[in-house]
Amino acid sequence: MLDLLTQISALEGKFWLRLLYIHPDHFPMEILPLMKDDPRILPYFDIPFQHADAGILKRMGRKGDRETYLNLIHKLREEFPHGVIRSTIMTGFPGETKKSFAEVKRFLIEAKLDWVGFFLYSREEGTEAYDYRGALGTRMAAGRSNKQKTILEDLQEGITEEQMNRFVGQEMILIVEEEVEGEPLYLTRGHIQAPEVDGLVVLRAENLTAGQLVRGKIIKRNGLDLEAVLLEHDNA
Repeated sequence: MLDLLTQISALEGKFWLRLLYIHPDHFPMEILPLMKDDPRILPYFDIPFQHADAGILKRMGRKGDRETYLNLIHKLREEFPHGVIRSTIMTGFPGETKKSFAEVKRFLIEAKLDWVGFFLYSREEGTEAYDYRGALGTRMAAGRSNKQKTILEDLQEGITEEQMNRFVGQEMILIVEEEVEGEPLYLTRGHIQAPEVDGLVVLRAENLTAGQLVRGKIIKRNGLDLEAVLLEHDNA
């Protein structure tokens, strides 16, 4: 990873590089100094933790647990205070109990992740878990997992809103995606938002074009989205 990013960083020109799907058990800490030196490598970390209970993670073939993952999150935030962390969490994995589900809730509350996607376990041929017992074998089990997924989504929505509040009042480089028809508004994204999976920044401006980089000031949060006013076109 370090060799690849070093070669990319040597390229000239303007671009954004966003790191997606970095395995939490093998996070390449050596890339952090390079990221600090090259702002084109965005401080956005997509790390699929999947779970937080040590027993469930072991059954998934992972080595981590709630504490080791929290330590990684703390380190990243220490190095990049204005960075963001996205993750995914799975519910309904074979062997999940009320206790292990509670461990996930505890993890989300403590981790305060910026963005999280939730999904239900499904059997995949070729994986060790394919033959595990209790793999959503009944309608009742599937219903329980759906309910757990909803509980986690509701919990995380409040956490994400709280996390987005910290950007209100700050200036941010935004990339223009599209104009809102009939309104002096544009849908944009900052370094804190990956395309299609995260929220947006609604920018008050006129005469902009898709793909343009501009500087805006975040003035408020609306749900999971942010609202900004135009300060200047970014020519950096």
